[in-house]
Amino acid sequence: MPSKRMTGVLALFVLMCFIALPATAQKKAADKDAAIKNKVFSYLQKLYPQLQGVTLTEFSKDEKLPYYKGTVTFTVQNRTNKGYFYVTPDGRYLVIGEIYDLSVDPSRARWEKMAEGAAQRMAQINLNNRPFKGKADAKVVIIEYSDFQCPFCKRAFENLVPQILNNYGDKVKFVFKHLPLTQIHPWAQSAAIAAACAAKLNPDAFWGMHDRLFQNQSQINVENLRSKIESFAKEIGLDSEKLLACYDQKASMDIIQADQAEARKLGISGTPQFLINGVMLRSGVLPFNEMKQY
Repeated sequence: MPSKRMTGVLALFVLMCFIALPATAQKKAADKDAAIKNKVFSYLQKLYPQLQGVTLTEFSKDEKLPYYKGTVTFTVQNRTNKGYFYVTPDGRYLVIGEIYDLSVDPSRARWEKMAEGAAQRMAQINLNNRPFKGKADAKVVIIEYSDFQCPFCKRAFENLVPQILNNYGDKVKFVFKHLPLTQIHPWAQSAAIAAACAAKLNPDAFWGMHDRLFQNQSQINVENLRSKIESFAKEIGLDSEKLLACYDQKASMDIIQADQAEARKLGISGTPQFLINGVMLRSGVLPFNEMKQY
């Protein structure tokens, strides 16, 4: 018969084994997760060599499905994008894309996907002293990053924006942001300076200058822009000498540069770009019916 001392030693040994087994199992599971994650990362880099800054920001077992679910972020043309993927538990099959719950309204499901990170984006956007239409404290804030020389921005000015304001009025706050694409539009930045100078002299005058710059886009060039601005100032009742002094000194350049830097942080590189409460819509002139969904 074993002694009490021997029995105690055996009991302690058995207890230590029970403690060690879960810890060992957890380590093996963690090692397996890490191996599969590294395998996916390497595979995606080789599959899409043109992508820059590829990172796996999330990787874990999906609570609803027997798969690993991951999120990959990458950069294309200086814009950060996000994608989703699934991996089978044995680490053999990779599914790139989304899995949708057919019991959820598709419009709501799409919006929820688009809305990821919206609050963080809104926190980066400065709305102070920026020209807007609508109600100052509206719950829905629509922001447009635009370029006065951009033909697609002119189309948005002529068609999309009026429909938004006519349909929603004071239910929204529509904010204009400057994003002159200086590499391809030689007079866009100067036009933005003029519009921002008009706002400095009289906040209400901004929209008069804004409208005339778009309406006369095809007649404006680098050589005649200054004289056009002088003419527009007289039409909207601004002191043209004060406006031109502000324009010549580039006294509103800080506003333009701040909007440009903000756009870069948000990953915006094209115009027009619309956001609704921080949700970034696809770039370009959206049909009003698509905007209406959101």
